[in-house]
Amino acid sequence: MRRNEKSQSQEWCQERLKKAPYGVLSLVDSKKRPYGIPLNFVYDEEKIYIHGARSGEKVDSIDQGAKACFTVISKGEIVAEKFSTNYESVVCFGTIRPLEEKQKKVQALKMLIEKYSKDFLQEGFAYVERDVEGTQVFVLEIEEKTGKKNQE
Repeated sequence: MRRNEKSQSQEWCQERLKKAPYGVLSLVDSKKRPYGIPLNFVYDEEKIYIHGARSGEKVDSIDQGAKACFTVISKGEIVAEKFSTNYESVVCFGTIRPLEEKQKKVQALKMLIEKYSKDFLQEGFAYVERDVEGTQVFVLEIEEKTGKKNQE
């Protein structure tokens, strides 16, 4: 990181990853182009879990063991008079792969329900049990992460 004074601790990064509402998964697509996908996610123990359909460009772009980058911006505010921005961000690098084990898929999907639909846990958990076979889950195993903050 070029501006070390903006660098944040690993614990700070973990807190932002737990709370951020969405992130952007960056891959190289099936045509070898850069491909960034905004999506919901859940972070747990140095892993990022995402879900989606079992087919499509995202699925085609993720080979077993594909390298990926995942970015969250947990705060962003323009400070026009200072020609600057207040922000908090985390960038993660790692390896992404499909999650095949049914029990781990169910666990990841339930964590997503807990994060995004906490007022509907019973209905959400029932939905997970009904549709786990029709849903693809991916896990990004974080190998490196950096956090950055600017506060004017």
